[in-house]
Amino acid sequence: MTGEITSRVEAIRAGGETSTSGNGDGNGDGNGRRRDGCGCGECECRVFPYTPTMLPDPLLRWDGLHLVVDLRTVEVHLDRLLRRTGKVSRVNLEGRDDTLRVLASVSWKGIVSRVSVDLTEIRLRQRYLGFRMRRFTVFGGVRIPRRAVEAVIRDADPERVTVFSGEGIVVIDLRDALPAGLDLKILTVQATDRSLHLWFGAGSLVDLPAAPPPALPQGSGS
Repeated sequence: MTGEITSRVEAIRAGGETSTSGNGDGNGDGNGRRRDGCGCGECECRVFPYTPTMLPDPLLRWDGLHLVVDLRTVEVHLDRLLRRTGKVSRVNLEGRDDTLRVLASVSWKGIVSRVSVDLTEIRLRQRYLGFRMRRFTVFGGVRIPRRAVEAVIRDADPERVTVFSGEGIVVIDLRDALPAGLDLKILTVQATDRSLHLWFGAGSLVDLPAAPPPALPQGSGS
């Protein structure tokens, strides 16, 4: 199943696939560039402030990496992000085995219900984070359709989040947050009650990102 998520990531990177939720705007050309504009393909592309250099070896290499993520801290950031939609509050995270359970209060048609969804098959490829949503459950309130929850996730950051409706697959573009020369892949996930353990495979960092160009003096563009 994780192969499906990887194939979705590759399709998004190539700009050749759209989501069935209406968010797959193909906002990239597969070469580390992102379009400034509506995503129609006619807008010019801008290159990220990273230019591959002819270096003999990567700056950093590793054979494997184990990171432990604190779920309480993630809760704070995720709650802040989803509250921007005006439809989500009281986000809680629970970990067990290879699954991360998200519980949140979701408002739909003016009625608030407590919703639970399991995130599985968490993978990172080419600076895109992907996962699959399973075991969608509503506690009390009204029955909220899955598509309404998918819309909430997409609306949290429409430019970076792609939701494949009906498949439960979500892909998040992290190219603005991770350096272009980074090769980092999640191989295994192990969740405990309050921690998320991530095992990464062999990877590397080609070089440090180049500094952004200096800002033009005020009034110089007139």
